Amino acid sequence: IISQLIPHLDKGDLIIDGGNSRFHDSVARYAMLKAKGISFMDIGTSGGLTAAKVGYCFMAGGDLEAYNNVAPFLKDMAIEHGYLLCGPAGSGHYVKMVHNAIEYGMMQAMGEGFDLLENGTYKGQLDLAKISEVWTHGSIVRGRRDRRTPRSGPGRGGGTRAKRELGAHPQERGRPCPARCRCPPSFAHTHVLRRPVPPR
Repeated sequence: IISQLIPHLDKGDLIIDGGNSRFHDSVARYAMLKAKGISFMDIGTSGGLTAAKVGYCFMAGGDLEAYNNVAPFLKDMAIEHGYLLCGPAGSGHYVKMVHNAIEYGMMQAMGEGFDLLENGTYKGQLDLAKISEVWTHGSIVRGRRDRRTPRSGPGRGGGTRAKRELGAHPQERGRPCPARCRCPPSFAHTHVLRRPVPPR
């Protein structure tokens, strides 16, 4: 795409990669474009669907001058204090890569934890919705639970929205993935439910 854009750009123009590109590639693209007088910034973007309403979190990499040019736009789109120039070229995507690794680890732990609550020693006796709700009040794990309260009922892990936000994917079958799972390795395995629960 960048090679197709270059003939239409002038010196001083700026390209922003707001995806999850490999940070080594971002460094190479920065150098290639800089030689042509074109600025490049790698900006890792987080927040998911919720960010469309409350604002995104931006992790930028690149030159300070280019960052200062786009900072007003990032400010308008970001949640309060949710944008940062992390460092030189590639650092935005590098920070986002580490961010994603942490996020997937959190989702994995949450999925396994709720499976233990649902199928462990007290199987069928626990109200997962109420447990999830109480965790949003002072618990150390509340950061990932605040907007993901599942439906009420013993042994119920949540609705389709809760599953999707916990990292479910098209091959999801509603239970923690065993080693023989055919899920793509890039997906976090956080399958809490036995079956999909239709939305209200």
